[in-house]
Amino acid sequence: MTHPAFDDEDEAPLDPATERLQKKLRRLVLVSGLIMMLGLIAVFSVIVYRVVKSDSTEMRDIPANIEALVEDPLTGDIVSTSLDGRHLAVTFRTDAGLKVLVIDLDTADVLRRVTLTGTRD
Repeated sequence: MTHPAFDDEDEAPLDPATERLQKKLRRLVLVSGLIMMLGLIAVFSVIVYRVVKSDSTEMRDIPANIEALVEDPLTGDIVSTSLDGRHLAVTFRTDAGLKVLVIDLDTADVLRRVTLTGTRD
């Protein structure tokens, strides 16, 4: 193992056509590698940009009193709430069934009122 046998010394030189072909292939591999690297850089930069960009996570001033937004006060329990970037959906359990209010957080207006009624078997 101290004296490995290399057969490089016995190799004949390439003819000029083969050398040109070898240079073309090296250039092609280099260009392909550069294009691949540029593509990977573009993909990762878009991923980082979308992670860093935080339009939907801005803090908004949300009215603390939901009852003030509703003309007719609801009696019942709040079952659930769901917050989107611009809308708040509040689900109330009333005597008539479930009532869902969709509130716009920018204008503090009630956009939709949905009453869910039904019977259980």
